[in-house]
Amino acid sequence: MPIFGAWTQDVAVDLGCSAVRVYVRGKGLVAVEPNLVAARGSGPKCGEVLAVGADAAQMIGRTPQEVAVVRPVRGGAIADLDCMEAMLRHLAFETGFLGSLRRPRLTVPVPLDLSPVERRAVQECGRQIGAREVRILPKVVAAAIGLGLSEERPQGRFLLDIGGGTTEAAVVSLSGVVTSRTLRVGGASLNEALQAYVRKKFNLLIGDETAERLKLVLGSAYPSEDASHGMRKLEIRGRDLISGVPKAVEIGSEETREALEESVSEIVAVVSELLERTPPEVASDIFAEGLVLIGGGSLLGQLDLRLREATGLAAVRADDCTNAVVMGAGRILEDPEAYAGLFPG
Repeated sequence: MPIFGAWTQDVAVDLGCSAVRVYVRGKGLVAVEPNLVAARGSGPKCGEVLAVGADAAQMIGRTPQEVAVVRPVRGGAIADLDCMEAMLRHLAFETGFLGSLRRPRLTVPVPLDLSPVERRAVQECGRQIGAREVRILPKVVAAAIGLGLSEERPQGRFLLDIGGGTTEAAVVSLSGVVTSRTLRVGGASLNEALQAYVRKKFNLLIGDETAERLKLVLGSAYPSEDASHGMRKLEIRGRDLISGVPKAVEIGSEETREALEESVSEIVAVVSELLERTPPEVASDIFAEGLVLIGGGSLLGQLDLRLREATGLAAVRADDCTNAVVMGAGRILEDPEAYAGLFPG
């Protein structure tokens, strides 16, 4: 075992739509990179890879026609296997968990509603980079473990994970899922809603980076009690759809909230629906403990207040909401015997 262990490495990889996070046993969180690949060529498969991660992010909107910046993961599933493989190879060699003789064992948290075909794509991607084994577990279970919410005590806890491509609402207990709902709405959907609103109201085409900045600076899910917040404005720049020339406009916080309302309402509806399906005994636990928000999308301003108004439950954003999933998977790697039941067979 010691000899074999020298040539293997236990690694957890969170394949988020917005970012890939890598945790190596004994080393901790070693990488967080934008899940982007810049490739030359067109078609369903990745062409010649020019840049990945942060380097690819710098190329968004600045590439010639024959080069595309691709998000390998969309809606929680791998949409481009070749580009995802290129991304993982880059991270593997950057962090040192993959070498000519080293074959890592990967643990990959995935959304609950991933189809068998989509799960096989995750396993195939791991095998293509040289992993000797690819283990899959639900993201919400990993997050619950990372936050210390799913221990030996049989107590139900409600997790709301708003990622880049999906929102997962789940009730977990004893490292298992009691009931869950998945919605293909996430941070990317919020950005798209802002882009559509600006295009319709101002005849202005803005990019994803501008929409992301607008969401972070002015975005909210509930009217602020601070009157001055409602008067805040941000100048955004894009291309005028009528004249075709660059143009700048000012947009306010209330307009931003209006643009996000439809997507936010869908998220709130999923939470309410899941609460209605939760067993009474578990529901009492949730009433006492409230909702725990994780994922980059949970950083949307006033989302906790909106959920509290809709459900009557306290909503608390986890301290390390963006890393909860990968840190939970890492905790499993560090104490494999305690969590052996998560991987039957």
